[in-house]
Amino acid sequence: MTDIRGWLHLRGEAARVRRGSGLLAVLLAGAEKVLDSPEKRADAVARWRGAQEAARRHRIQQVRARGERFDGDWEAPTSRSV
Repeated sequence: MTDIRGWLHLRGEAARVRRGSGLLAVLLAGAEKVLDSPEKRADAVARWRGAQEAARRHRIQQVRARGERFDGDWEAPTSRSV
């Protein structure tokens, strides 16, 4: 399964989809010729995992930046009546 995800990451998206039933066949076409060795498959999986990690880090940075933007200058009320 990770080999397939690695290939789909390298392959990219389909430019045009006519039928949903043929989408996977189009995306997987040529995979056995390009990823014909265990080293190539391992490299594709490593690139896919690296992209997943980079996307995760980017999401974390976005959440932190949003938090800093909204909570950065807020101060707690000093009056006890509040």
